[in-house]
Amino acid sequence: MVLSLLIFSACSNRQFYEDSANSVDSLSASLEVTASAYENLDTTLFQNQFREMGINLDSLRNYSEIALFPEVVDYGYVRKRYKTFLREHPLTIKELIYSREQLKDLKHDIESKDLDEAEVRQYFREEKEAVAYMKRRMSTYQESILRNHEKFKTLNPQIIVLLDSLHQTTTSE
Repeated sequence: MVLSLLIFSACSNRQFYEDSANSVDSLSASLEVTASAYENLDTTLFQNQFREMGINLDSLRNYSEIALFPEVVDYGYVRKRYKTFLREHPLTIKELIYSREQLKDLKHDIESKDLDEAEVRQYFREEKEAVAYMKRRMSTYQESILRNHEKFKTLNPQIIVLLDSLHQTTTSE
């Protein structure tokens, strides 16, 4: 009877650690789906567009009468959102790297049975919350930058035409 209980306990214990390791793998895979899309964003393109918007807005500062044109205001807001993304992107990547390391460490600790079941549950719960936060953060920034990139593609030609017409007006006077 005691031997049967020990064997059952060892089997259920081993199953718990196997299931926990599989859960960490699933959590890692879920993180990687979002991370892959986020890491594939063309930050060089966004940096170049951010600089171009800055140059164009600086040129428009000479014409205070057009500062409140809807296109100019929208253009400024797009630039501000680019700035936020470009400022936060390196921190997000660092946090992503840290989350990946934490998941790798958790899986190692589970496979080597360095943690008891309660510790595994607690550690996994914390990592699951951290991964959910990272996924939300990356998705939010990705959606924002892509939405604003579309706005840039619409507004930038309008701003360039406006600058050209202002330049032509001032040179012909």
